[in-house]
Amino acid sequence: MNNYSIITLGASGSGKTIFLASLFKVFSTQGKFGFSLDVQDNSKRMVLNKIFADLTTGEQWPLGTRNISEWALTAYVNNSGISKIPACKITYVDYKGGLITDVSTEDEENYGGYNNLETYVKEADAVLVILDGQKLLSMMQDRDLTNKVVFRWLNEDLSALMQMVDKCNKYIPVHFIISKWDLLEGSYSLADVKKRLLNNVPEFYNVVDNRRKVGCPVRLIPVSSLGKGFAVLQPDGQMKKLSVNPHPMNVECPLAFALTDKLPNPGRSKQKPFKLTVWDWIGIGLCIALIPFSMGFTLIIAIVYFGFHLLRNKKQRLDEISSSEEAFEQILSKCQEIKKQFNADFPDSDLAKVPSFKSR
Repeated sequence: MNNYSIITLGASGSGKTIFLASLFKVFSTQGKFGFSLDVQDNSKRMVLNKIFADLTTGEQWPLGTRNISEWALTAYVNNSGISKIPACKITYVDYKGGLITDVSTEDEENYGGYNNLETYVKEADAVLVILDGQKLLSMMQDRDLTNKVVFRWLNEDLSALMQMVDKCNKYIPVHFIISKWDLLEGSYSLADVKKRLLNNVPEFYNVVDNRRKVGCPVRLIPVSSLGKGFAVLQPDGQMKKLSVNPHPMNVECPLAFALTDKLPNPGRSKQKPFKLTVWDWIGIGLCIALIPFSMGFTLIIAIVYFGFHLLRNKKQRLDEISSSEEAFEQILSKCQEIKKQFNADFPDSDLAKVPSFKSR
């Protein structure tokens, strides 16, 4: 079974924990995306459910992650009998955002056998970097970059994030998630944000350019873990919840890119070859033996029979998923559909396709 290690990097308050809870909510049962995610540890499943419930019903926002945590997830696909077929395992790593800018040895015992956060980054199959949409909004509004809050975010949080990403293997996919996209949507396009980051944040430009040069997937993915209209930004910078249901936007997209970008030929469908049974071979032998005496009628009957048999076999292969490999291929196919729709909605997302970024 395929195994993936995915780590999210982001400063405190960027929305890492909320993104994880929203992702689990979207995939907690098999729906329109064709597969589901389950947490192996029942207590951790309850934690994610509680986080999302607190988000929707509580007055306060949930506390961020207190240490490094590993979430063991399994992706499942239902076959026609509604039984769950395991397709792949995903180790999702979450951590206290303060470790990026305020590393303390007091959390060393929580590293789960690894020496430090850098080890997680270096061993990951995909890295998701969460850029705080609220801070990005302030940067977009601060034309001359004179706001002290923006200046501090650029030169402390964002700089430290890029330094951590630069430690990754340059062939490991890195995707920058813009959280709280609902705050920027309507005022700025993804192309506006991309240009601003590439032209005004040298560390971001360098990280992206280094990956582009070796053909490594790298992109911007706007995400709203709770959706537009769930909360509104107050003048004091706080987010006030409104009495509406959450409608997560694009939370499935980072996972779709992470799963498919690892493979050299992502999403390529593999199907079982058509196999003949013993009775099929007996039938073929009889048909061959009777051809001289049947004036071709036996051959026609054989063609009709095996044509029907082939169609039925194909239908069974499409309707019935009988192995983890087939389930995994179906997930990759669904992820390709997600990516195709996302690329149509956000054509400026892919940073690797741009030959030169900075305006001269």
